[in-house]
Amino acid sequence: MVGEILKEDNKCKIGAPGCTKIAQGLHHVIKRTEKNLMDKKITIPACNFCNTWLEANTAKGKEMGFIKSKFKAA
Repeated sequence: MVGEILKEDNKCKIGAPGCTKIAQGLHHVIKRTEKNLMDKKITIPACNFCNTWLEANTAKGKEMGFIKSKFKAA
């Protein structure tokens, strides 16, 4: 299913410093669970660099809107 989503659009949407521009997977804006694993409303195409960058820079990711709480209304 990830492959199908990336066929539609394989450009990384994060754009962190060092971004490779080509999405290799999906970033979950809201922490992933079994129920929302492939929910297109909360996933963004992302390169591995940007996905890792967001994990290391959560405050900046929240500021940029790429990380949201699963406990707060969107």
